[in-house]
Amino acid sequence: MENQGDKPGASSGGIAKKSRKFVDCDSMVLAYISDPLDEEHSRGHFYHVCRGVLQKEEVLPPPPGEPIACTVCGVELEYEDFIDAQMKGGT
Repeated sequence: MENQGDKPGASSGGIAKKSRKFVDCDSMVLAYISDPLDEEHSRGHFYHVCRGVLQKEEVLPPPPGEPIACTVCGVELEYEDFIDAQMKGGT
């Protein structure tokens, strides 16, 4: 059986890295970055991509039917957008 440490890209020393899925930011408005699965309370985080730039502040999903709007680019983020981002970006 192959050892995890022998695989290219495997984390060494028990240090886990966040999983990131890179896509064309020009057409994307929401990114989902998942925590490493080996953390006790692993989950994911949503970030708005404003004008092609991934923002540093986490965005929480709004209640269904109550979209939130970016004050800079004006894009409205709906609950369904968060579900789509999670399905496409979660690993």
